[in-house]
Amino acid sequence: MKIDSNEYNTLLNMSINFIYKGKLNIDCNDLKYPQQKYKNVKNHNLLNGIYMDTPFCKIKMTDLSKKSGVYLWVEEGEIIYIGETNNLHRRFNSGYGQISPRNCYVGGQNTNVKMNRIALDHYMQGKTIDIYVCETPYNKFLEKYLLDNISTKYNVRNNGKNQKKKP
Repeated sequence: MKIDSNEYNTLLNMSINFIYKGKLNIDCNDLKYPQQKYKNVKNHNLLNGIYMDTPFCKIKMTDLSKKSGVYLWVEEGEIIYIGETNNLHRRFNSGYGQISPRNCYVGGQNTNVKMNRIALDHYMQGKTIDIYVCETPYNKFLEKYLLDNISTKYNVRNNGKNQKKKP
């Protein structure tokens, strides 16, 4: 579903103010392999086995507050991912931005791993990702509402299943 910039403010008849925060800042000068640093004493499996030899990049978004909110990853006018957090700055700069070795394994924070890898893949293909945020204390409610009404490429929850059904 493509949405132009004017529609972000009136998304689905709600007065939601998403503010453009810029392009995702991806640093590929020093790619990391955190999964190799994990002392896997409990023999956890790598996530889907796909991250064994996969590098990760550093992501930084300096113009984000430490407030709660909902964020959109947008590629060429299409929302590709919807997320929510209690701290926007920490979510991008620590969560997505620096992949912890444990997160590469089952039981870790696989969303961070997946979205960092998606960001790196886009970068390597010469594509950019725009970030929009809406600061709100109702972040969980707003994210659920958006996911119930918008199908995205990378949200696991919806996978196209949460689209409103036609009567």
